[in-house]
Amino acid sequence: DNQKDFIKTLRGIYGEDKDIQFVGRQVRIGSKNIADLVYAFEDKEKKIITFVIVELKFRLIEPNDLAQLARYMGTLKDKVNRDAKYSDYRTYVLGLFVSFGEDELLREMMASCKFSNINFLHIKQHIDFLPSHWEHTPEYIAELKLDDRIDKFYK
Repeated sequence: DNQKDFIKTLRGIYGEDKDIQFVGRQVRIGSKNIADLVYAFEDKEKKIITFVIVELKFRLIEPNDLAQLARYMGTLKDKVNRDAKYSDYRTYVLGLFVSFGEDELLREMMASCKFSNINFLHIKQHIDFLPSHWEHTPEYIAELKLDDRIDKFYK
């Protein structure tokens, strides 16, 4: 919801001089892969485009999450590299986890391996799920569209 602040955070990671653009939320990458958030920045002189796939995990990340992000990154890079309309550009794909940290097994893996194209951003605040913190305005509820799969329970 707060793209400007998050883009400032991304600039802190990838470079203050980067013109980071929001690509989208729930971005389809291949037939079965849906990335939580995708950003991009470009070096027009060098014809380089860098994509950043952000995975949000409101828990500790696990090794299978790392495999998931690596699959998304590889799929996007392969698709772009094989598509003639992108042939004038060099493309890089980076990953970023936003989470509460890593589980013990992933921490052990990270101690023995360096992930140069994946960054980790830890959420430092507590999120609670008290109803008073997530209730919406009547206008928001009135405009809300429900997934068609929900309707089948009310027919």
